[in-house]
Amino acid sequence: HLHELPDQRGMMEKVALFSHRVTDADELPGVLARAFALFSASRPGPVHIEIPTDIMVKPAGGIAALLTNVAPPEPNPAAIAEAAKLCAAARRP
Repeated sequence: HLHELPDQRGMMEKVALFSHRVTDADELPGVLARAFALFSASRPGPVHIEIPTDIMVKPAGGIAALLTNVAPPEPNPAAIAEAAKLCAAARRP
């Protein structure tokens, strides 16, 4: 179980754009805002938020306002054309 790992942040910060351990329910809106901003940026990637079980049961205000629909980044037509060109020219694509 992931919650039984002794150092989740230490493990996850090696692969995630952002890793944070929530120590108070009041910090959750800010942490979520930062996580959403990072993983929906032009170069998206994984984020990690560790929320201890004692914090999970506490109320946290202001979260719903932060969760907006974020459109994925649009593909770059020039990059797609270049990738297609490389695939077409490859000996073993």
